[in-house]
Parts: sequence; C-alpha cells; structure tokens
Amino acid sequence: MRLINCQIKNVRVHRDINVEFSPGYTLISGANEAGKSTFIEALHRALFLKATASGNPVEKLRSKIFLGHPTIQLKFQAKGETYNLKKLFSGSSGQILLSKESNSEQLLGPHAEELLSSLLGVKEALGSRKATSLLPGRWAHLWVMQGIASNDLLENDKSYYDFESLIFQLEKKGGAAIQQSFNDQLVIKKIDSALSENFNSRGIKKHSPFWRIREELKEAELTLEDSLSKIYQYEKSIDELIDINKSIESLLNIEIPKVKKEKQMILNKGKEFDHLQSEINLNKQKLLPINFEYDALEKVMRNMNKISEEIIKNEVIEKKINKNLIDINANELVLNTSYDSKKEVQLKMKDKYNENQKKLNLLHILVEQNRIEDIISNLKSDIKKSVNELERRRKLEVEISLIPVIKRPDLEYLRDLNQKIRDCKTRINMIKTTVKVIKTKEEIRLNGNQILLEQQIQITEKSAIEIGDDTKLVIIPGGTEEFDNLKNKNKNLEHVYSTKLKSLGFENIKTAELSYENRLSLENKISAIGIITDEEIANKKAQLHQYEQNLININNEILSLDNDANDISSKYLKAYKLNELVELKEQERININNLSFSLKKIEIEIDKLKVNCQILFNKKVEEEANLRSLQTNLLKLRETYRNMLKENGEQEFLLEKASSIKLKSSKLEKYIFSLQNRFCSIADFDVSSELKDIDNKIQSLEAKKDNLIAEKGATNKYCETISISDPYFVFEQAKVKVKLLKSEFQSFKRLTDSHKLLKDLFNKAQADLSMRYTDPLAKSIGNYLMPLMTNFPAIKLNFDQNSGFSGLSIQRGEELYAFDQLSCGMREQLAGALRFSMADVLKADHDDCLPLIFDDAFANCDQEKILTINQMIKLGVKNGMQVILLTCEPQKYIDFADKFVSLD
Repeated sequence: MRLINCQIKNVRVHRDINVEFSPGYTLISGANEAGKSTFIEALHRALFLKATASGNPVEKLRSKIFLGHPTIQLKFQAKGETYNLKKLFSGSSGQILLSKESNSEQLLGPHAEELLSSLLGVKEALGSRKATSLLPGRWAHLWVMQGIASNDLLENDKSYYDFESLIFQLEKKGGAAIQQSFNDQLVIKKIDSALSENFNSRGIKKHSPFWRIREELKEAELTLEDSLSKIYQYEKSIDELIDINKSIESLLNIEIPKVKKEKQMILNKGKEFDHLQSEINLNKQKLLPINFEYDALEKVMRNMNKISEEIIKNEVIEKKINKNLIDINANELVLNTSYDSKKEVQLKMKDKYNENQKKLNLLHILVEQNRIEDIISNLKSDIKKSVNELERRRKLEVEISLIPVIKRPDLEYLRDLNQKIRDCKTRINMIKTTVKVIKTKEEIRLNGNQILLEQQIQITEKSAIEIGDDTKLVIIPGGTEEFDNLKNKNKNLEHVYSTKLKSLGFENIKTAELSYENRLSLENKISAIGIITDEEIANKKAQLHQYEQNLININNEILSLDNDANDISSKYLKAYKLNELVELKEQERININNLSFSLKKIEIEIDKLKVNCQILFNKKVEEEANLRSLQTNLLKLRETYRNMLKENGEQEFLLEKASSIKLKSSKLEKYIFSLQNRFCSIADFDVSSELKDIDNKIQSLEAKKDNLIAEKGATNKYCETISISDPYFVFEQAKVKVKLLKSEFQSFKRLTDSHKLLKDLFNKAQADLSMRYTDPLAKSIGNYLMPLMTNFPAIKLNFDQNSGFSGLSIQRGEELYAFDQLSCGMREQLAGALRFSMADVLKADHDDCLPLIFDDAFANCDQEKILTINQMIKLGVKNGMQVILLTCEPQKYIDFADKFVSLD
C-alpha cells in the first residue's frame, strides 16, 4: 500500500490542507502546535475509524475555529489499484465514499468500510465503542505517534503488531513452521494419555492407579507407626512402674518423717516471737503523740513559707502587669496614628479612582464613536461598490443576451465533424493518381484536354485518357469502390456539418467558436462579480441608516456631558486616532485595575489595624482586671500572714521547737528499731503461715503416696493389656509391607516422572524452534541498525505462541542490554529498526510496500545520529517502504528527503 495525497478540512487548527506524498521519503515540517500530529491523527482515523463513529475519537478532530464537520480525503494505491477515499465525520449521519480510478466504481456506507478494511488488512473498521481501546493499536507497528517513540512496542499485546500476518509471512520465508510430525503427535498423545490416567490440573487424580498405591503406602505407614507407638508406650509403662515403686518407698522412709520434724522446730520459735511483738507495739504507742505534735508544727511552718512565697510571686506579677499596661498604651497610640493616616490615603485614592472611571467611560464612548464612523465609511464605500457592480453585471447580462447561444457539446460536435471532413479530404488527396508524360510521338489528351511533354497532372476522379486516335484508357484513382465511398462520406459529412451550423445560426465554426468564447468570457466576468441584488443593497443602506442613528445618539450623549468631560472629549478627538484612543482606553483600564488593587490592599491594611486596635483594647481591659484581682489577693495574703505570726510566733522560735521534738522522736525510733532487729533475727517468717505450709506439705505427701499407689495399679493393668496384642509381631509385619509398597510406589513414580520429563523435553525442543521466527526478525533489525553501529549489532528476541514476541534487547561486547536499560536515543533507534523489519516482513501482503510514519520520533538523537538515522530511512525506502517523517527541525533531514512539505 502506498499513500499518494491527503486533504483534510475543518480538523482542529486546519481549515483546508492538502499534502502530496513522495513514493519514497517525505519530510513534513512545522513548528510546535502547527498541527503535524493533528494531520497524522486525522489520516489514521480516516483509515481505521467508521465515518458514523461518535464520542471522544471524533470530538478530538473537531475544529473550535472553523465551521463544518471534519472531512478527510485520501488517495492511495493498494492491491494493484488506485483508490480515492472520502470520509465526513458527523456522528450517525457520517459519510464514506470509496472509488476505484480504473473503472470509476464507487462504494458507500458499510460496503465501502468493508472494502477499506480488507485493503488495510484489518478485520473491521472501528465504531464508537471499540475505538477507545483498539484504535491506538491499529498500525502501531508502522506509525510512531508523538510521545511514544522510545516505548517498547513488544511490551504491548500482540494485536499491536499484526501478529498473525507476521507469523504467516515469517513461516513463508523461513521454511517449515513450528509444527509436529505425525510421529511427534503420536508420541505426545501417548505421553499425555499416560499422564492423564494419573494426573489432572489439580494434581494426582483420585482413584487412579498411582493414587491407589500411594493410599495403600500411606495406610501401611500408619499401621507401622501405630505399632511402633504401642511398643514405645509398653516400654515406657514398664519404666514408669519401676519409677512409681521407688517414689512410694522414698515417701514412706524419708520425705514424710523429715517434714514432721520441721513442724516441731516452728512451734518452739513461736513463743519468743510473741514476747518481742508485744514490746514493739508498746513503744510504737508512745511514739504516736510525739510524731503528731511534730507534724502539726511542720505544717504551720510550711503554710507560713507558702504564703510568704505567694506574696513575693504576686508582687513580681504586679510589676509585670503595670509594665504591660504602659506598653499597651504606647502601641495603641501608634496604631491609632497609623489608622488615621491610612484612612486619609484611602479617601484620596477613591477620588482618583472615580476620576479615572469617568475618563474610562468617556474613552469608551469616543472609541465607539470612532468605530461607528469607520463602519459608516466602509458601508458607504461598500454600497457604492455594490451599486457599481450591480450596474456592471446588468450591462454584462444585456451584452451576453445578444450573443447566440451555443453549448459546449454542440461546439465539440461541430469540431468533430469538421475534423472528420478534413480527414476525409486528406485521404481523398492521398489516393490521387499522378499522370506525367515522359516521351511520346502521339498526342495525349486527358478528358479531352491535351497533356504536354513533362506536364504532371493529378487525378482525383474517374478520368479518360486518349493516345492518338486509336487508343483510349480509363483511370480510376484508388479503386472504384473505395474512392466513391470516400466521396459519398465527405458529401454526407459536409451536409450534416452545414445543417448543424444552420440550426445553430452560425455561418462557420470560427464564428461559433468566437461566440462560445465571448459568451464564456462574459459568464466568467459575471461570475467574478458575484450575485448582488437590490435587496442586499437595501439591507446595507438600512444598516448604514441604523449606524448613522447610533452615531447621532453617541454625539448627543457626548454633548450632554458636563463641561470637564466635554473639554477632555475635544482634546482626545483632536489629538488621537481610533487606535490611539483604544490604547488610551486600555491604559486607563489598567490604571483603574491598579487603583482598585491598591484600594483593596489599603482596605485590608485598615481592617487589620482595626483588628489590632481591638486586640490591644481587649488586652488592656484584661490586664487591668488582672491587676485589680491581684491587688485584692495580695491584701488577703498579707493579712493572713500577720495573723499566723501573731498566733504561732516567728519562724526562728518555731524551728527550735521542732528540732527539740524531732530529737525526742529519734531516740524512741532507734529503740523500736533495735527491738525489730532482734525480732527479725529469731523469726523471719509468720509462724502460723509456716505451720499451715508444713501441714499442707504433709497432706500433699500423703496424697501423693495414695496417687502413686493407684497409678501403680493402673500402669500394671495397661502393661498387661498391651502385651496381649503382641506389638512386636505387628511391627515386624507392617515393616515388611511398607518396604514392598515403597518399592512399588517408587517404580510407579519413576515411570510417571519419565513421562513428565519426556513431555518437558518435547516442549523444550518445540520452544527451540521459535528461533525460526526470532532469528530472521533479529537479523533484519541488525541490518537497519548497521549505519548506527561500528560492528554488526546482536539483537535478541523471545517468542511465545500465546503472548507473541517479547524481550527485545541488544548485545554490546559481553553485555546484553534490555530495551528499558538503553538511553532514550538508543530506544528510539532500536524501535525504529524494529518497525522497518516488521514492515519488511509484512509488505508481501501489501504490494511490497507499506507506509511508515515517524512523528517527532528521533527527538532524543544528536545531529551525528540523525545522519545515520537518515541512512536507515533510505535503506527502508530502498527495500520498498514509503516513509513519512514529521519534525519541527527539518534542517536535520531535508538533504535526504525526496519531497519536503511545510505546514507553517
């Protein structure tokens, strides 16, 4: 497929643009926002989006500048034919027309969409629902849209690069596909059958041979484990019986007698403990009133100290509040002064604002006055021109009515007749017979007239020649029948020709042609003038009258202004033109905006000052209230402190008294402490508690003895029960069975593992054949990258029948770099080479040509790389591809392009 030209109308920034494409390398330039990407998007939607589609894909094409629906016309070659496509996107009423140039066959609607999809090699054109998800993937392997040049194409779904066609063509080029022979299929079928007998997708199949032998092995192992457990329990029970006998003997002879002895020792210590306890309690009763007196005295001293500290603290706060009040009064004075100053500035600015607003209103009226005057002038000129053209048109119409009418088919018919008559006469002349007398002794006559020696005569009709008196010849030029036919045909043609001229009212063809040319010239002149009517002129005059009335109203409005405004108006009208008045008006509007901003700013500052003043006032009221409260509290504290001094005495007296009481208390406490030490040395524990613990120990040991005797009987009975079933014999029998089943299970497992291994090896062998696909594509990519590399680049690809191609990477030296590890520029170059390689493979289905489009695809490559990229593009063109490159830097590519188009 090859693109020839494309015309788009009413698409975003484009009103009407027509681009011719070179069969090889076309360079399209344009600045940013010039509409390069828009042009490519429109071309893409024309090929793949239904004309009746709606929604976002179509809305993105619509122009906000120009009226009319988006329309795209495209001329292209495909399947050995040249086609003309026209699509008008207008929602459900959208239209498509697809026609062949060879036979002018035209298709409309769904039939045209079907044929177009077939030519493009896609299943169907996309409607509104599928467009959002599927449209980006159409020809994504050929067209690099803006912003995706450095993306890995193979990361997408395989539908993004026409996977099925690509595989089909690679199979044709690379020989046999990844297929299985009959024997391969038979082997894998038997392997799958053997595996499916024992396995499913969830694992081992229930009730299969493998499952049954595994379950038997599990059951035998459980039996073995159970018998082993019983042997262990039997032997353990015997050991426990021996231990129980030893424990009973130890309790009766050692532990119980020892605890009873400890109980007697505790009873002896209890008597001394009671004596010391009574002495300690007596001295503690003496200490209580002494400590109470000391605590009361200490409490009085603490209260007096606390009140004294509170008085000092409040005096400090009082000084601080007085200082704060002085500062608040000073700040309040500063804020009031600033507030008055700001208010004065605000009033002045308001006066200036009102004055400028008045100027702006006046300038608006003056601008409108000048504008209407210009409109009136233009309308008068237009009306005059229209009247003149109407008069000229009428004169031309009178003039054309005087010229005889002849239509082009009639003129062509006359020309054809005239040409046929000339051809007929030419043929008659060509079959003329020439008679020339070379030598004679007799008199020779032609149709009765003598022919002289060396005289040459041409004969165009049947003639008689007489030689002497005895010889007479008849000469018929060209043969009788043909010559007569030509003469009859010429006669008939001349009759038809003269009859046609007469019916049209012309003497000859020259006058007919002159009449046609004059009439055509006059019609062109009338067409150039256009259709002008009296009604249009009347409408323009009505508009003129309306604008003149508006001008009168504006003039009256200016006259009604006060004297100052009239003076300003006169000054502006005399000194300024319309454009200058507009500039003055704009400047005045800016000044008003600036003043308005300044007014708002100063109003904010005044409001802020008001708030600050109120804050200071509130703080002042609060501080004064705090001061009054503090002074009242100080009076109460000082009065309380004086009363306490009067009641208890000075601090020095109270300290001496407290010291004396403290000394007496300390002596008594020392004595009590010594008694407590003696008490602790003879009895560190509670006698009653210890006696209780000893009694509990004795009871516990007796209970333990009884439990051991009962346990001895139960254990003895359990040993007898186990020995009846002979666990040692059962263990040996289960051991042999497990060994046999394990051997059988391992044998079965080796067989199934070998089946799995065979299947894995078979799948691996099949996977290795994928190189039939990846190697040709990788080699082709390397060929396109050769201009960019010093050595032939090693390209790596992965292939999977389900997910398609993936893992595009390039080897440099010993290192293999994945696509996302490369620089932006290298990713753009590798992605471009991949697209050329895919197009090389796919072009066989498209007349050995596919169009590749690169929209700002090499933005991250430097000038040196651009030169080699151009060589890569030229290699693609040499291999039959059509390349269209769009860029805002055409100087990098222009020397290599076959055709250059600028959208600026």
